[in-house]
Amino acid sequence: MSDDARLSGTSPIDSQSDRSLEQVRFPRRTLLRVLGGAAGVAAVTQLTGLSGCGPKVPEPPAVAEVPLSSLPEGEKVRAMMGVTPIEVTRTGDEVTAHSLWCTHLGCEVKWNAEKRKYFCPCHEGVYNAKGIPIGGPPPRSLDKLQVTVADGVATITTADSGQQV
Repeated sequence: MSDDARLSGTSPIDSQSDRSLEQVRFPRRTLLRVLGGAAGVAAVTQLTGLSGCGPKVPEPPAVAEVPLSSLPEGEKVRAMMGVTPIEVTRTGDEVTAHSLWCTHLGCEVKWNAEKRKYFCPCHEGVYNAKGIPIGGPPPRSLDKLQVTVADGVATITTADSGQQV
């Protein structure tokens, strides 16, 4: 052991281990900063409700079957077509349906009966009662769905041409 090590009360081994810890501290701090940042982004995403938003991923064709008896005249009825939330309305003998996915980034729009408008909670998109965008970033109308009625059941499928309301 050297005289300097004896005088300082440290051994050469302690000095080397201190140096190696100092070398490890920077990457650990960087890792902690990265993990902290990622956790922050995840928390903000969950708290602001943005986790349901994002580009729509093409899904396999789906079908929804809704008994006419469950469609009160003139009322909007929410149903599911596979993983897609849809809305079905019956007016007399006519049944119409459209997707409730916002055409901006795919968040589910909500109907406000008092204001007679659909609102997207993600980026403040607004649609009129017919599903036509009247405010915010939506680039086009809500997707219209194909409806056929037979034997008291409305069968709803994706429109062939990607029609809009």
